[in-house]
Amino acid sequence: PFCVNDARYMARALTSMGFHTTCLKDLRSHTMKSSVDRFVQTVTPGSIALFYYSGHGLQFNGLNYLIPVDNENDIESAYIDRFGVNVQK
Repeated sequence: PFCVNDARYMARALTSMGFHTTCLKDLRSHTMKSSVDRFVQTVTPGSIALFYYSGHGLQFNGLNYLIPVDNENDIESAYIDRFGVNVQK
């Protein structure tokens, strides 16, 4: 629950500063990837954008991954790129 509370507090703080925010929680792999894709598509040249993530993550072979809730306890290295969200992409 701490991660969810952190995300809510951050969304409130950013909204109070005039940012448009979307607070999503407990996302499964497919939903997380499509949500990140939608976020990236909304960023326009010259704008200020912030992506805040509160949850599990890991680094594998020099790449960083966000781990969705459906894979947070048992993700194997062979499936990290398939089920995790590659931050560098």
